[in-house]
Amino acid sequence: MKRYILFLFIVFILASGFAFIPTHASAQADASSTAAVVADDVNPTILPTSRFYFLKEWWRGAIVFITRDPVAKTKLQLQILNEKAAEAKKIFETQSQNLEALNKAAQNYIDAKKKLEAKLEALKDNPNVALMLNKVSEQIKKHTELFKNLGDKILEKRSNDNALEKGE
Repeated sequence: MKRYILFLFIVFILASGFAFIPTHASAQADASSTAAVVADDVNPTILPTSRFYFLKEWWRGAIVFITRDPVAKTKLQLQILNEKAAEAKKIFETQSQNLEALNKAAQNYIDAKKKLEAKLEALKDNPNVALMLNKVSEQIKKHTELFKNLGDKILEKRSNDNALEKGE
């Protein structure tokens, strides 16, 4: 009986997850669009500070594993990179005093960026790479600006805190 319930649970999870897997048609439509997803457009609900974040990472890995098309896989890595940038931004907005959480979010972003770079390196000979490289370079520029702004805000906040401590 326990195996039956476990089997149904796994089937339910997998069936609900297939709604999020991009189909070939949607991947083609995504390739033709030039509008890139920005970290501002993503609103993450589970952050790296959550104890359930490992489930989110596991789910992302499963979707990347299931995706067969190398270009679609690279686009998925870019989407994950955008989500990680949005997670870092949200952690800054909600928990700016928690430096450990900020470091963890930044490290998650760096790791995702390395995975994306590895996928792009594997796609060197693919004819669709030029479009993908333009999209990736746009996103990296936006992410760099986002992290620069967050860093400036952290430094400004620290200097204001130090000024308040000296003034007291």
